[in-house]
Amino acid sequence: MRFAAIIIVSLLVLGGGTYGLLVYTGAIKVGVKPPPPHVIKLEKGQAWVPYSAREMTAGTQMTPEMLVNAKTGQPSVRPIAVKDALAAGVIIEPQKLTGRVLKRDKHAGHPFTEGDFFPKGTPPGDTGFVPRDKIAVTLNPTKLLGVRTLKRGDHVDMVSAQKFDPRQVVYPPGQRPIQVQRPMLDAVVKYLVHDGVVVNPVTVLQVVKGGTFKKPKDTTSEEMKIAVGFDEVAGLEEALESGATVTCFLRSGLPDASTQPIVINTAPPPTPDQLPKTIETVKGHDHHLITVSPADTQPTQPPVPAVVGAPPITIPPLVPPTPATPVPPIPPTPVPAKTPDADFQPGGTP
Repeated sequence: MRFAAIIIVSLLVLGGGTYGLLVYTGAIKVGVKPPPPHVIKLEKGQAWVPYSAREMTAGTQMTPEMLVNAKTGQPSVRPIAVKDALAAGVIIEPQKLTGRVLKRDKHAGHPFTEGDFFPKGTPPGDTGFVPRDKIAVTLNPTKLLGVRTLKRGDHVDMVSAQKFDPRQVVYPPGQRPIQVQRPMLDAVVKYLVHDGVVVNPVTVLQVVKGGTFKKPKDTTSEEMKIAVGFDEVAGLEEALESGATVTCFLRSGLPDASTQPIVINTAPPPTPDQLPKTIETVKGHDHHLITVSPADTQPTQPPVPAVVGAPPITIPPLVPPTPATPVPPIPPTPVPAKTPDADFQPGGTP
């Protein structure tokens, strides 16, 4: 008990000494009332205009709490001349803001205009950023090129490129050629999306998989949303699943910029029937390789025969025979009529 009493007395002495020091230095003024809060009075022609009280992102639906200062608990308003506010398109009535969905990010300390919101009735979230004639698809940014610096609302075109090697074409059974004369290695380019709109830029997600409650194993993933045409979804998904390189090209945002798509060659890859083929011909003990072009119905000039020293074989074109000219019939020679003595020589003939 004696020890506890000593501690209590020591605390009282220290607290009293600290308070006396603050009064002596003027930090605490005894008997002086704090000044009343500064009251702003409206002048003639002014009105209280609501201001944003916090940072708000696009797609957020406005609530009355968003117009209240979190520190003071008072409405976030400022006096502005009604004439100037209406000329600038500023919304004066706070009740007109409740339920509206922001079209763009809004910083704290700024008034609201009609251009800050989507049309009335737009639901919150990303649906307001999707044009009426398009549909938003969720994509994996790791499979796309040129998307890391894109922002919401940017307009893009998307093109795929995939290498094509005819030697890797899958032929039907029994139709695979022995050898392709000149192996080609080309790329197939397809125009996938025209004037797509970025709904959500690249976003990093955190997904918890496995582990324990105390030590979970966190894995991160990324995704983005781009609004494309209804008829462009299948081609885009096919290109991504086939492993093609898909690149996004940022379109101009100027009002007078052209909205026409870029003209590129979108010819499909050649089919097995369109590739030149080399076949083997056998005639007796001679084996030859001839190249057949898909544009010709007859084999072309063959390469060097397989038999060393044998003369080259030239296959003449098939020419139909010329019809023979008809020969007119020969008229019969008239025979003179016989007399009774026609069978005998004249008299006196030896």
